[in-house]
Amino acid sequence: MVAVYPGGGSFHRVHIDNADGDGRAGRDFGRVLTFIYFLNAGWTEEDGGALRLHIPRACEEGGPSSDAAAARAAGRSPAVDVIPRLDTLAVFRADRVMHEVRPCPGRHRYAASVWVTCGGG
Repeated sequence: MVAVYPGGGSFHRVHIDNADGDGRAGRDFGRVLTFIYFLNAGWTEEDGGALRLHIPRACEEGGPSSDAAAARAAGRSPAVDVIPRLDTLAVFRADRVMHEVRPCPGRHRYAASVWVTCGGG
């Protein structure tokens, strides 16, 4: 799938690509991994549109980082922002990682997404 987020503040709310991979929703799409490849030449952090990955608590096993612990103490989910620069590839668990697209105030943002599936459907 190719996604275009036009400028003007477009965004995508927090979601999970395979909501029923953990049995919480009514349909399992079978998505296990998400691959997002960014197609934006000359993109800078100021252009916005970052992919924000919310770090699941399970990833903190073995000792959370001080940043993650501080975020949780403040009532926020720890997160990592991926700037959508050309030739950047983000890979994460489709059934466990909440994510969102931060607002794109000016430029159009392009990304190609592919999912690895296993069962479901």
